[in-house]
Amino acid sequence: MKYTFVWLLIYFFYGCTSPNKNAIAIVNAPEIEKNIMSWLYYERDYMNWSADCIAYNEQDILITKKDFLKQLTTGKYIPVRLQSKDSIIQYQLSIAHNAEVGNLIRNKAIVESHYDSMRGMPLPNFNFKTINGAIVGNNSTPRKTYVLNCWFIHCKSCVAEFSQLNELVDAYKNRPDIGFLGLAFDSTDSIKAFLPNHTFKYTIIPNKEKYLMDTLQIIGFPTQLIVDSTGHIMNVYSNLNEMKAALKHL
Repeated sequence: MKYTFVWLLIYFFYGCTSPNKNAIAIVNAPEIEKNIMSWLYYERDYMNWSADCIAYNEQDILITKKDFLKQLTTGKYIPVRLQSKDSIIQYQLSIAHNAEVGNLIRNKAIVESHYDSMRGMPLPNFNFKTINGAIVGNNSTPRKTYVLNCWFIHCKSCVAEFSQLNELVDAYKNRPDIGFLGLAFDSTDSIKAFLPNHTFKYTIIPNKEKYLMDTLQIIGFPTQLIVDSTGHIMNVYSNLNEMKAALKHL
């Protein structure tokens, strides 16, 4: 897949045992883990969990993103963002000394590691019925790249994002090759009763709780996916801004 190709290019240029002796941290590890709020502000400003990146272990050896996330799921490490002269995101693993912060990072990394493992996989059972009875999926003509929003009516964070998601629909209205789908837990009747008071411009797919929870194993809500025109998952996003940035490159 193309994601493997990207990594091979990075591997070629940097080498599997390339030292990272001249790396400079944007924020030093003790400041990152000083307390929970320090980590949360750092995560907001410097972590891009869904992006491709260059990562080093605590011995300054280059590792894959998969291994980087796997190490973070142990709760023993902090991801330190490194300064870079280009747009490539770089991280260095550092031993965690604050157990509370380490546990927060662990929980987040478990989610992101699962989402990262979904990249390049075909979206299962991509044949959805909208609240209006239309069919959208792999057999649709013409095929499109789809942005999927996973949500439910009683998710306050999901509803709070509607205005930004509506802006996306408006911004890409001249891109017929991109479609926007909202996969919801709720029934058609519940959603139709809800929408008059909550404008949401995505095409809504009802009755998807089991699909989202059991088939895709979405861990938090709202979550976004971008699915390419062949029905394969390009990426999964727990952060809306990361998805919006990725969408600009399509």
